[in-house]
Amino acid sequence: MKRFLTIALGLLITCSGCTSLPRNDVVVGRTVGEILKAENVSFEDCRPGDEPAGVLSKVTYFSTRTQKVVTLHTAPYPLEADPWVPQKAKVLAITHAEPEVTILAVDENGAPVSGARILGTRDQVLGVTDFDGSFRLTVQNAEMVNVDVTSENYERGHVFFSPLQAQAVALLIASRPDDWRKAMESIRYGRDDLHNAYGFFVYHGCKDAVPFLIERLERERPAEGQTRVICTAVHCLEALQMQTGKDFRWDAQAWRNWWETEGKGLPESHFNARRRCEERERRWKQQHAAHATTPLPASEDQKPEEVVPSAP
Repeated sequence: MKRFLTIALGLLITCSGCTSLPRNDVVVGRTVGEILKAENVSFEDCRPGDEPAGVLSKVTYFSTRTQKVVTLHTAPYPLEADPWVPQKAKVLAITHAEPEVTILAVDENGAPVSGARILGTRDQVLGVTDFDGSFRLTVQNAEMVNVDVTSENYERGHVFFSPLQAQAVALLIASRPDDWRKAMESIRYGRDDLHNAYGFFVYHGCKDAVPFLIERLERERPAEGQTRVICTAVHCLEALQMQTGKDFRWDAQAWRNWWETEGKGLPESHFNARRRCEERERRWKQQHAAHATTPLPASEDQKPEEVVPSAP
């Protein structure tokens, strides 16, 4: 019996020293690594503090469990001294805050735009920017989120942000009603300068332009068996792709079917051509950067010679 109690006591002492944490055990005295593991957060998803480069004294992350922004405060550690410092640094204090980001609406000259409306999904108004062009927005989840920003005499702006950001800037471009009117007249009546009209709608969202672009596509598309396509036709198709986010290629009937069954019922915010152009450019840059960092295979004359051992 005494032997059994000794074994049980030893097991109890061993278990009390385990480093595995329940998900709600975020307490002072643990290490940064232990708390991040308990919260199921990787260090790469955290935001380091504002200390000088190479020094760590606080780590901030978004807790999906509490829906709060959590900051773990530690003693200053030089990162170069030990690459595993984030795992070993003891937490001295923990602070919790609401996940908020300040949206700044500015024009092309960097001046603040007051009274701009912040729009969420389905264009519901989340708030209006103050005199300094700012609006404090509470973030609802950990995923990257986005909002639209609108103001009279400006084109609709778009901004992405995360719960860990302090600020996000929405650039509002002054609208050009004359250019819009000329482009609409060109695609509606088939007037001169269709090339520039298509180019205008590649970057400027306009739900009203979509049915006219579909009709123009049927006239601009290449004939069956034709392999060469003029750039005007390409810009017409590109404008439809950027306006709608769809790609039915040269099939005008497929475009009509989509417009009648789905497109015409979508809100104006769906037809954000500028946002799609920016996303396309960002993807291109990422792919180009990845391609640039991938080493090319060595040619036959650059490969090291294979040494064949001589026969004994």
